[in-house]
Amino acid sequence: MADQPALTPEIAAWLAAQEKEPEAINPCVRVFGRGPEGVTCKTCVHLFSHWTARRFYKCDLRAFTHGPGSDHRVGWPACGKYEAKPNG
Repeated sequence: MADQPALTPEIAAWLAAQEKEPEAINPCVRVFGRGPEGVTCKTCVHLFSHWTARRFYKCDLRAFTHGPGSDHRVGWPACGKYEAKPNG
């Protein structure tokens, strides 16, 4: 079995760019600032799901394009407009 080649500088730079700050991941953080530490969008009142053939999560603070451009990840760090969902 042959040894695997070392990473080229271009690939190493690409891999390093994949470790992004929350501002680069969640578009709402870029607009509204960071939310509470350790909190994700999953527990926010602004997150809702849209059903077609599958479930797509959206944030009501963003434009709803009916396409992947407005999809929102539940695991993203919360933004400054975070409001906890009421229990119940």
